Amino acid sequence: MYNEPAPPEAAQWWDLAGRAVETIRGVDANHILFVENPLLDGEGFQLLPDANIVYSYHDYTPFAVSHAGADWVGDSPMPAVSTYPGRVLASVEWADWSEDAAEFTGQSGEWVYWDSGKLTAPEGVEFATLKPSAWGSAGQVWFDDLELLINGAPQTLFNPGFEEGSWEDETRPANWYFWSDSGFTGEWSNEQAHSGARSLSIRSDGDGFGIWSQANWMLTAPLFPLQAGDTFRVRGWLLAPENDGGGVSLGLDYLNGVYEAYDRDRLLADIQPYLEWGAANNVPLFVGEFGAMSAAPGDSRPNLVSDKISVMNAAGLHWALWTFRDPSTPGFGLFHGGKADERLAEILREGMGGERR
Repeated sequence: MYNEPAPPEAAQWWDLAGRAVETIRGVDANHILFVENPLLDGEGFQLLPDANIVYSYHDYTPFAVSHAGADWVGDSPMPAVSTYPGRVLASVEWADWSEDAAEFTGQSGEWVYWDSGKLTAPEGVEFATLKPSAWGSAGQVWFDDLELLINGAPQTLFNPGFEEGSWEDETRPANWYFWSDSGFTGEWSNEQAHSGARSLSIRSDGDGFGIWSQANWMLTAPLFPLQAGDTFRVRGWLLAPENDGGGVSLGLDYLNGVYEAYDRDRLLADIQPYLEWGAANNVPLFVGEFGAMSAAPGDSRPNLVSDKISVMNAAGLHWALWTFRDPSTPGFGLFHGGKADERLAEILREGMGGERR
């Protein structure tokens, strides 16, 4: 079984899986084969022409709980803020922006230290994220060495000097994403730098705007939670040698979380499409991985694992916990180093038909 296939398109995986099954059957007609669905949103299974296949999927919903504290699902750690059962962070959405940020409208062939001025968040927003931006006929603009103060206190930023590349995409700076409403382009530049070797740039086409932002999916670690009355100040270095009536700013975008209610019934609803497909095709299903990291808040880890086992057992599914042992915390392991999670062990024992001790 190929673990967690992630092809560009699902059809590529099912073509490969079908050819692999055919090849194996040319030399082995008896062994059970396990085939996983591809890691693509909305993609389930396709039936293969073989009667001795188990169809396997992984179940880590809700992701914000199961992967709380993980530092390898993005460029920054997954925040451990959502609890199970309860209201779980699923994503973030744009709410507003800092219209009160000072605008640089001049032209400068030298690096200029720029200050946004005091920024006050509007009511009804949860998070803020840094937003270097340019609009109009600004030409090509560079940004470097950003700073943020909240209520006058300096904050620790993710990749404020843009030197670190993303592990997901080596052509992009870690934690930064570009967006434009028009023909503006963003570049992780090595042409200019206030310090180090890299900066961010925006090249305008004279109409519209472009922004760099740290907002991405639900990885809120690069974002800053807001409290009522908080004030902000963004500082950094600008280079705008071609500006001709356009503008540049160092400001903020404001965002709100998108939440989903999670309990045992929701866990069952998440896997219902798999159960229905398995029943319709009269094929066995296997949950090849599930679990939750030890950094999940409060009792979320044992609660989630216990409910998942209950749901899977009731549905007649076989399952495997990820994983037996991790070298250190946080992790998914039943053991961390040489120490067992005794509460999790009891849940597993009961789930496998043993008696609680």
